[in-house]
Amino acid sequence: MTNFFKRLLFLIILSPVLSGSTPVLIEDPYVDVRLRGGEIEKLGSWKFPPDIQICEGSPAARAEVAAAVEWWKTRGYTFGNIVEAGHGNGCIVGSAYGSIVISLISQENFNPSNHATTFIRFDRETGEIVRVRIELKENLRERILEHEIGHALGWLHINRRGHLMHPILENGGWNDEGLVQNL
Repeated sequence: MTNFFKRLLFLIILSPVLSGSTPVLIEDPYVDVRLRGGEIEKLGSWKFPPDIQICEGSPAARAEVAAAVEWWKTRGYTFGNIVEAGHGNGCIVGSAYGSIVISLISQENFNPSNHATTFIRFDRETGEIVRVRIELKENLRERILEHEIGHALGWLHINRRGHLMHPILENGGWNDEGLVQNL
């Protein structure tokens, strides 16, 4: 199956039925990441703290990314460096190994009802996340970066009003229940 058809399959199968939600698209392997009820679930974890690369043209400014990363750091997560990457280092060809790459959403992934799309590459056997690409729309809204970085850390959607990982922005909030690591 070609990459085009694999991505098309993802978009058809994993596109949320809820308006305004932000899908998480797993590049490989195929897993079901539809809306979860009750308990929050985690797809995987990073073996080492990921660097964050902000691509040229990304709607997220360095200060906004740093604030979102700080939100997660206060909950026990660690990150590498935050760098403005220009067009190299994974911004054109794909995410660099061990990095979270943040860019403007591409035309092939554009869906007007989504605020962002996150692509996660992980090892199904070990659960290790090896790279992530977060694609954002131009009009970045409150909680979008924190939510998408949550996906980059392995967290899936949860059907709990007021929770950061709720897929519908208007039904989400800053509730971090289940996301805090042992400090």
